[in-house]
Amino acid sequence: MKFETRHASHPSIIPTLSSSKMRELYHLSGIFIPDDVSLTFSHIERMINGGVMPVHKAVDLSEVPSLNKGPFLARRELGIINVGGDGKVSVDGKEWALSAREGLYVPQGTEKLVFTSDSKDAPAKFYLASTPAHARYETVKIDLKKANPMPVGSPATASTSTSNPMPAWCTSWASRTRRGTSSWPTRKP
Repeated sequence: MKFETRHASHPSIIPTLSSSKMRELYHLSGIFIPDDVSLTFSHIERMINGGVMPVHKAVDLSEVPSLNKGPFLARRELGIINVGGDGKVSVDGKEWALSAREGLYVPQGTEKLVFTSDSKDAPAKFYLASTPAHARYETVKIDLKKANPMPVGSPATASTSTSNPMPAWCTSWASRTRRGTSSWPTRKP
């Protein structure tokens, strides 16, 4: 397991840095290592970002010895987005299939987390984002088939793309935002 720690920087240091030094301090590279986990802990918001790329075998992320003893998600929650081929994530024994661009919210208190790919020729690449958590919510799949595709931008401005807001995909999100509202753009199904 690859594990790095990044420290916060004072804003006054930024103008003194070269491009290569800024890249060294802020760019996360090499996050997809075959059959391994790569994590970077940032002192900014105590966020952990990383990746898992199972190719020939299942990859377990139940414990991170560099962090603490016990389950990785004992006091953290995790967002997973598959940016590679089809794969599966097992959360405390329950398996969730994730195709490309689909995600999974995994709650605090999860003890066993295992990643697999459906094909070694097109392995899944699971991008990870984890933050400290203060309450436990349910595991939720973020299914692209349930998104409401919304074209944004204009060819006239050379900026077109498609936003895929999810309709109430995570009940924990609304319960954690102030007054039960979210600033995320959504459309009714």
